[in-house]
Amino acid sequence: MTNRQWLFDVTPPGSTLNTTNVVSQDAATASVVTAGAGGTITSSDTHVHSGVTSARFVGGGTVTSVMRLPFVGAAAAGAVSVYHRSGTLTSLDIINVRHTSGQLFRISVSGTGAIQVKDASGTVLGSTASGAWAIDRWNRIEAKWDNSGGSAAGVIDVEVYVGDDTTTPTGTLNLSGVNLGTAQAATMDIGSPNLFSYTGTHWFDSIQMDNGRTTFIGPYVVVNQAPEVTAGPAQTVGESETATLSFSVSDLDGTIASRSTTFDFPASGGPTISGGTTNSPSFTTGSAPALYIVRHTAVDDDGAEGSATTEVRVPSSGAGTSAPVPMDATAKTGTWSLEGDADTDGEALADEDDDTYLESGEISGVAQEVTVRLLPRTALASGTLTVRLATDIGSATATVRLRRGTTVLQQWTQAVNATPTDYDFTLSGTAVSGANLDPGDLRVSVSVAS
Repeated sequence: MTNRQWLFDVTPPGSTLNTTNVVSQDAATASVVTAGAGGTITSSDTHVHSGVTSARFVGGGTVTSVMRLPFVGAAAAGAVSVYHRSGTLTSLDIINVRHTSGQLFRISVSGTGAIQVKDASGTVLGSTASGAWAIDRWNRIEAKWDNSGGSAAGVIDVEVYVGDDTTTPTGTLNLSGVNLGTAQAATMDIGSPNLFSYTGTHWFDSIQMDNGRTTFIGPYVVVNQAPEVTAGPAQTVGESETATLSFSVSDLDGTIASRSTTFDFPASGGPTISGGTTNSPSFTTGSAPALYIVRHTAVDDDGAEGSATTEVRVPSSGAGTSAPVPMDATAKTGTWSLEGDADTDGEALADEDDDTYLESGEISGVAQEVTVRLLPRTALASGTLTVRLATDIGSATATVRLRRGTTVLQQWTQAVNATPTDYDFTLSGTAVSGANLDPGDLRVSVSVAS
């Protein structure tokens, strides 16, 4: 039993709806969208129940106008909730519930505003009272059925409401022992799926479908979508220069209430950010080497939050040492503890005092790995990686890896004993050229399994 929702939000209003842009909330697409000769099926903001636009059907009078929506899976029992609106009252089938190759039953509006259930041939099986459905309003039609008992034992219940505004139905219908077909429901047609001569206009919105459901679905509940924030690419600038960032923000179902720009790193003491509520915040960098991870956050009018980050790198140059960034490890496997006075993993590993270090859990044959990021630097001509390692007792075998992002550029195996020792590993030419593709995103991993 899975609820599938369709909102028909396609902009700009007036766009022709098709099997590409009619997309459910779980990313399914309509399998058929056909307006017929002279007809149209377009998005509309003239009448909208939820979201930005609804689906507007205009009949051409020569061919049926149909949009076919798939259930998540086929089932003998199910439920639908459909919001429907029209400015005229015309006898019209507006819903066909179908199996994989044909109709099971129809739901219709009569010429007196009753909601009717018909079998696949169009024979009326039952009706609500007249006036349950009315013009110039959103009418919410709820239906649940079970046809597992066979062609003479179908059960269907229908309720009609004035949109979301009432809890008392304007019409009800309860049928049993009727022919709702015998196959499992797989799709649902909306529009004017059986009337070739229809030339009117009507709207559908906020449709819900649930395969296997045995209760009414109920009103369409609008789930607030968080703002979408997009960040520009990482950039490299010099020390004491202005870094101007690029962010864009959108909110599909509301308005942006606030925006802010902050540093993920450094956690404190970062430069002052100017224009933090705009698309182009900026700040002046400090001395090299430095890494700034900048987050832009947007909050919408319902309190939902979205954010994205980008980086500003101030590289060191020449043959100097690139120490770990004084931040926590970018990845860990196993159990690691921070020993000494350092506040972060990177700070501990950059400290040459052996009283401050990072320690793995007990080695038991399962690899324990820690990855730290190096401060950004300019391109290398050659390089040596130095790692200080020791065990508390006994000996171990460590694997040391140089990475660019998640890509391993080179790795070495090193026997380690209880004496803290600096181990130097020379980078190959391939590792140097690989590092130079993005020298601002170099990382070191140490893994111990035995």
